[in-house]
Parts: sequence; C-alpha cells; structure tokens
Amino acid sequence: MLNSIKFLRHLGYSIKDIKSHLHSKTEDRFLDSLKSYKKATESEINQLNKIKKFLNERITEIETVLKDQPLNKVIIREFPVRKIVILKTRIENIFDLELNLRELENRSKLTPSIMIGRVGLTVGKDNLLKKKFSEYNSIFILNPINSPAEKKYRGVLSSGSYACIYFNAGNHDDSPAFYKKIFNFLKTNQLKINGDAIERVIIDDFITHDSKKHITEIQIPISS
Repeated sequence: MLNSIKFLRHLGYSIKDIKSHLHSKTEDRFLDSLKSYKKATESEINQLNKIKKFLNERITEIETVLKDQPLNKVIIREFPVRKIVILKTRIENIFDLELNLRELENRSKLTPSIMIGRVGLTVGKDNLLKKKFSEYNSIFILNPINSPAEKKYRGVLSSGSYACIYFNAGNHDDSPAFYKKIFNFLKTNQLKINGDAIERVIIDDFITHDSKKHITEIQIPISS
C-alpha cells in the first residue's frame, strides 16, 4: 500500500485522487486517471519549455550586452521577424507609459512577470524624419511566451537590417542625443530609414541599483 501511494505521488497524483483510487479500484478508472495526468503533464512540459525559451533569450541578451556589445557606437544588425503584442497609442511621458502598459497587460492577458525586460516603445517614421524623438506612437511586449490577445493587439517587428545603438541609461529621457548619433551615421553611410524606431530598456533598476550600468537600446530599420 505504501509503495502504491509513493508511486502515485511520484507521478504527481494529488492526495484526493490517491484516496479515490484506493477506495474504488478498477482498471478502467485507473487507466482514465493515467491518461488525465499524462495530458496535464504534457501541458506543464509545454509551458515549462516556453519559460525555458524565454529565460534563454534573456540570458543571451543580457550576457551579449554586458560582454560583447559596444556602447555608444552605432552598429548594423540583422534581425528575424519578432512577434509582439502591441498597443498603438500616443505616449509622451512616464505617466502615459505606465498607464498604457497596464492597458496592454489587460488586453494581452499577460502576467507582469512576462513583461520584465520585454517592454518597448516605438517612434513613428514621420516623427523620426521630423526629429521628434520624445513622442512615441506605441508600446509593445517582445516575444510573449503565450498571449491570448485579440488579433488587433498581435503584431511583428519586421525582419531586416537595423541601425542600433546601446547606451547607459535606465529610462527614455536620454534617448534624443542617441537618435541624433544614429542619424549622423545614416547620413555618412547614405542609408535610409525604413520604418518606426524601436526603443527598449534592457538593464534597468529591476536588475541593478547602479544606474551607471543601466542600458537602453535603439533600433531603426534601414535600407540602402
């Protein structure tokens, strides 16, 4: 009896289900319960694999930024298509950002833990060309693990070449100077802006209290 209980507990059976089985043993009921727990286990494995993928992405990104990524220097990077959930709205200050982040959280049905380090803003191409770098036109969550959001809140960041810069800042207030640096790079290399800019804080106060180690990135899609 004890070995039977240990076996069922090892499979993940609850005390309630173990009692039910011991009090009404039949081969059919036991087989049904095994199938039910197998299905629950597969669902849990699927969720854990998604969490593992998310963790691997964050580890790789932070290690790359800390060890290999040059700061304050414009570089060109190639990106694949990246899935996002997005709320298109005007954002001009931190209060707009926080308010709309809560709205996006509700619309996407994602938990706040999924958003840590994955939230970004976009500056519209029209504003870029006008050199209005402090007015954003959307807020998004990058590569959500699992979002049952409505279709209108799901989107992608296009694949292709991006002019990128990484710099020490834990918020968006210092960004305009680095947009100008990218613009100078584009002019020198005769490159054109090919879409909205992406701006995201990668390392912030959640990760370290040392503000000198906070890192923000800007990515602008480009074409020759």
